[in-house]
Amino acid sequence: SAIDLIVHTARIQGGRRAVTSITEVTGMNDSQILLQEIFRWSKAEGRDARGGGLVPTRVPSSFAEEDRLAWD
Repeated sequence: SAIDLIVHTARIQGGRRAVTSITEVTGMNDSQILLQEIFRWSKAEGRDARGGGLVPTRVPSSFAEEDRLAWD
């Protein structure tokens, strides 16, 4: 109940480290932990190995609704 997000880092081409995925923990089903990736690393087209970044997966996050309610 204490972990809401998992941030995955990796060493990408060129030797630098980058955040490659942000995944939300959405709950549990029996003994399985339910995860939903909300951002993923995408290499930029036509750029060198250092190009790229996080792109949204377009899956709505439960955080979006909580944030909207908190700011209304």
